[in-house]
Amino acid sequence: MPSQMAEVFRNINDGTLTHNEELRLATTLTGSGMATGTTLTWLSALLAAHPEMQEKAYSAIEEVYGDQTPDPLDTDRVEYIKALGTEAGRYFTAIRLGFPRETHEDVVVDGVHIPKGVLVVYNSYQINRDSQRYDYPQEFIPERWMDGHYGRTDIKQPKVGVPHLNHGAGRRACMGVHSVNRSLYGNLTLLLHFFRLERAPLSEAARAAVFPKLRAVGEASLEVHPIDDQISACDAQAVPLAAGIRLTARDPDALARWLTEGHRELDQWERPNEADV
Repeated sequence: MPSQMAEVFRNINDGTLTHNEELRLATTLTGSGMATGTTLTWLSALLAAHPEMQEKAYSAIEEVYGDQTPDPLDTDRVEYIKALGTEAGRYFTAIRLGFPRETHEDVVVDGVHIPKGVLVVYNSYQINRDSQRYDYPQEFIPERWMDGHYGRTDIKQPKVGVPHLNHGAGRRACMGVHSVNRSLYGNLTLLLHFFRLERAPLSEAARAAVFPKLRAVGEASLEVHPIDDQISACDAQAVPLAAGIRLTARDPDALARWLTEGHRELDQWERPNEADV
């Protein structure tokens, strides 16, 4: 896929951005990539235990693209894929606590007085399970984001506000949220188009050989519970325990052709002068 970070490097000397702006932008894009990887890791383990979700996603991709390979940059054309990504963001909430804020004046919230100068941190995970905002909040239901639904399966409502608080809120919300959504959509579309996923239990030795130590301490359950199957209950980013996943190509020949042709297309892109980067 085209790289947004590469675009920063290509234009590094054109004077569009100051050095400080370039640094902040690079940090934002790097952080958004971390959120994408964590969410996709959780979701892949869940999908591997639910072949019915995979087949529904594959059928939805086929309905849009037919026998063509999906374009990973053709964002949001497959509604079910978009719904999977949105629900994964809500359900797993990779960043469990929101960004800290300091009150600049006294305020009363729901009858509680919060004085000026207090550091406030909101619980993103719990807010993403608000039963007034989401029905069956403890269940993974992609359909809550489809066919005119926006968080609830029992009513249709306009899309007002953010779907969940996985990327913060307000003026200081994550600037990389659109990058996260596009990257998650593109990766998920290609993954489910080319492969079938199934859980493959790993021995302790296999976990230690494949996964970093922090994830190899245990194996995620087939339920892939966002609390019970995380490596730590107190880390800022919720990382899942190890999960063995077997990938089987749906069409090995088509996958081989795409890999070969894709690399040729990537080589045709204009690349920056390495001396200028």
